[in-house]
Amino acid sequence: VLTRWLSHWTTAGGWGPEVESSSIAWALATVLKNSDVTDSCIDLLTLEELHATWAARFDSFNGVFDKRGTVWQALTVIARAGRARPVMRGNVFTFVRDERQTLPVAMYNMRNIVKGSFQFTYVLSDDDAPDSVELEYFYGTTWSTQYVLVPIPGSTTTDSPQRASMIG
Repeated sequence: VLTRWLSHWTTAGGWGPEVESSSIAWALATVLKNSDVTDSCIDLLTLEELHATWAARFDSFNGVFDKRGTVWQALTVIARAGRARPVMRGNVFTFVRDERQTLPVAMYNMRNIVKGSFQFTYVLSDDDAPDSVELEYFYGTTWSTQYVLVPIPGSTTTDSPQRASMIG
């Protein structure tokens, strides 16, 4: 059985001592630090905010990398456990979580649309469209592969699932 020890960062105190952890945020930071990326090239404020969100939701990453890959691939796999993805902003690594956000709003009407330029297409689901997701994951307590079947919102059946798997 493996135990992961990670340092964590806080605005108030910088890097703290290594502690036993399954934190997504500090696993991401550790991957970057072990790849000789300096602190100035890691968006630590965003990682601290994401860590608070993930800790409140009890989100964690407990994966083991047993194959060679790139740093970007590792960041993508780890961030996916928290519904996030890595993003490069200039030379800074940052992360964006898929969550409800406020978006700018604009109103379009016949006065500000060029005549003849507006069109739309209806896309309706067909019989081949998935009505649920069957997720495969590794359960650390029993060290076995587990499956969970979740219907998509608005669906009452799980007859045609889309299969997916996650590391960790």
